[in-house]
Amino acid sequence: MGTQYAKPFMSIAELTETGLAKDYLKKLSRAQGAPVIRTMGGGKIYFRTALLDDFMDKMQGRRNQ
Repeated sequence: MGTQYAKPFMSIAELTETGLAKDYLKKLSRAQGAPVIRTMGGGKIYFRTALLDDFMDKMQGRRNQ
């Protein structure tokens, strides 16, 4: 079972408060297929938290291969 997040969409700053590293989240946000949305003009990045744990697991699997 995945982590329970406070909101369905969370910014990098909010997710760092849960213990995730800012650099790691930035790398994830640039990965193909990342569960993110960006504000108009390419500003703030929000992760779709319902998909985040599965995406992190998927990316971890790629790194271990």
